[in-house]
Amino acid sequence: MILTDLEVTKNAAVKSVHTTRDKRAFSLAELIIAIALLSIFGVIAARMFFIADQLTERTEQLDRAVVLTANIAESWQAAPLQGEIPITGNEMMAGFEPQAFAGDLKNGKTWSVNLDQNMRAVDLPSEFVLEVELRQGSEVGLWLLNIEVCPQDSDIPLYDLSVSRYFPGEVR
Repeated sequence: MILTDLEVTKNAAVKSVHTTRDKRAFSLAELIIAIALLSIFGVIAARMFFIADQLTERTEQLDRAVVLTANIAESWQAAPLQGEIPITGNEMMAGFEPQAFAGDLKNGKTWSVNLDQNMRAVDLPSEFVLEVELRQGSEVGLWLLNIEVCPQDSDIPLYDLSVSRYFPGEVR
């Protein structure tokens, strides 16, 4: 079959108009699917950021609890007497009264203080409770110090540290 110039031009024009429309525009269904996928991925990404923020906050609280309990344990291990925990100018220890540990910390007793979210001593209400317990070990002169930081509304400690020290010749 032989096509005339007019038919070739007509067919080419129709063909080019049809292909141009396909390349340049999206159908309504394609747009709806693209918006739905974008929304789903956006929600997933926002949720991941929210969870990451919560984990970061919990990790920062745990880090502060570790530093506080380690400072208390090291102060107790450096003290001349087993019931004393010298409190120095460390900013994490701000708000603690130096005499409170020495006066209240005796064998089998627990000393408690309320802490805010930055692990600083505060009055009630508080987010955390620091509990320090001193007890005599199985050997004469061996003393154990247990330090816990617990959330105010939970019995499960955020961080727990136990240290021991030998005080020769001291029985309390």
